[in-house]
Amino acid sequence: METEILHKYLSGMTTPEEEAQIAEWLSADPNNQKEMDTARFLFDSVKLYGDKMQPTQRRSLVRWRTIGRWATQIAAAVMIAIGAGFFANRYSIGELSDKHHSIYVPAGQRMELTLADGTRIWMNSESRLEYPILFAQDVRRVKLIGEAMFEVAHDESHPFIVETFASDVRVLGTKFNVDANEAHHRFSITLMEGSVRISNRLDPSQANIVMRPNEKVDLIGNYLYTSKLDDYDSPCWLNGQLDITGLSFAELMEKMEQAFAVRVVIKRSSLPSTAGIGGKIRINAGVGNAFRWLHSLLNFDYEIDEAENTITIK
Repeated sequence: METEILHKYLSGMTTPEEEAQIAEWLSADPNNQKEMDTARFLFDSVKLYGDKMQPTQRRSLVRWRTIGRWATQIAAAVMIAIGAGFFANRYSIGELSDKHHSIYVPAGQRMELTLADGTRIWMNSESRLEYPILFAQDVRRVKLIGEAMFEVAHDESHPFIVETFASDVRVLGTKFNVDANEAHHRFSITLMEGSVRISNRLDPSQANIVMRPNEKVDLIGNYLYTSKLDDYDSPCWLNGQLDITGLSFAELMEKMEQAFAVRVVIKRSSLPSTAGIGGKIRINAGVGNAFRWLHSLLNFDYEIDEAENTITIK
């Protein structure tokens, strides 16, 4: 198909005859749809990034026929190669520049992905990430519900922002873990490398916090508090472990549901005290071993129904 007609079609300027010509061309060969997707991707990318790729004195002289010359630059700018197979299977390439997509990780699973700018993200169970396939020109913003570790690609002119219910975490390039659960009013961030600036969305009167490596910020009430850690390396869930230290029994059962993809039903009027209890559970040892160990530490009985994938606390 002639590039001039494709350009008119993507610009919404084709005549009915030209649209019929394009429809016939698309139906003639499945590979033609791939060519159309690529053309749309380049067209949308140039709209977003073209002003940065053209020589300054010729910005007003952009023509469709010159796009091929910039294809390599465009690919570098938007990191086409990263995750290309994943995107091709799930989304129309033409949607990447102006639509947000959402990834949800079910209970009992974890996921690693790389965004278009090179930022790597590890997502824990029952977490959701919303992100644009192509970032805007001024800022890189994603929204997190749940827990994830970020390794942000450095780009001083394009800050990276993680939006949660409790805070906006603003970084340039760094490595940190965020746990944000609005339903349980839980928020914490732990910094491993670099620095981040945190604003309080629940109490805007609180001054922004600038974190340094081996520091942790926790939400208590609606206020953010900073504490120091000793040689923090990475969150234990990345290594297939569940840290139960400092959790109430209700929070512990929630974490068990999340880690093992089971349903916990509590049939007792009072919950066991977890004061002074700590340690880590290895998830791949199985939910049965986990509950046997907890039973030896805490005062409760339980029953596992494998058919219903349910654990009843008595």
